[in-house]
Amino acid sequence: MLAMAEYTYNNSKHSATTISPLYANYGFEPRTTWPMEVQFRNPVSEMYGHYMASIQTKLKDQFIEAMELMKENYNKKRKSIEPFKKGEWVMLNGQNLRAKHRCRKLDDKMFQPFEVLSVRGNQR
Repeated sequence: MLAMAEYTYNNSKHSATTISPLYANYGFEPRTTWPMEVQFRNPVSEMYGHYMASIQTKLKDQFIEAMELMKENYNKKRKSIEPFKKGEWVMLNGQNLRAKHRCRKLDDKMFQPFEVLSVRGNQR
């Protein structure tokens, strides 16, 4: 394909000189007897493509297996959380609250019990 690209470039007329670079160098236009259809076959590249695809599917399966193993090990230390119920008293975690005090270090970590007025979902 590179030879055809080079031929096309060298045989095209330049806008400033209105002649092709081949004509300027050699004084004649080259003949144009290129084959109409060119098929490039390389069986080694096809085999390599199949080989790489098989490696990628193996890697994908191994990643999925590793993710499942990580998920299983992570969930061993976790417990299921029951949803809040209306009327239940809960403590409010103050980690993400901004208090008006200057020293956050001395603030309470959990704030007074609050009553659950309504339940919207299973999120805590």
